[in-house]
Amino acid sequence: MGCHAVSETVLRQKLLYRASYRGTAEMDFLLGGFARQRLGELDAGGLAGFCALLDMPDPVLEALVWRKTRLDMTDRAQADLADILQQVQDFHGL
Repeated sequence: MGCHAVSETVLRQKLLYRASYRGTAEMDFLLGGFARQRLGELDAGGLAGFCALLDMPDPVLEALVWRKTRLDMTDRAQADLADILQQVQDFHGL
């Protein structure tokens, strides 16, 4: 999907839906729960990071959430992604 030029309200609705219906119960719980509580607080960088997080395949995302792998911090997009990943982990006490 990516973060296309849509209104912020529509983008937040799309991100909430994508976070809540990933296909695995674990990711639905982790990402959907975070989105329901915190999506409204995210700034543009946070929304971009969350969008990038949702674009990842579940196996890659699960490895990141459970800290089995780390992100390559080579550019700003990765920094936004790392920040939102940390927020999801902190939200769930991981």
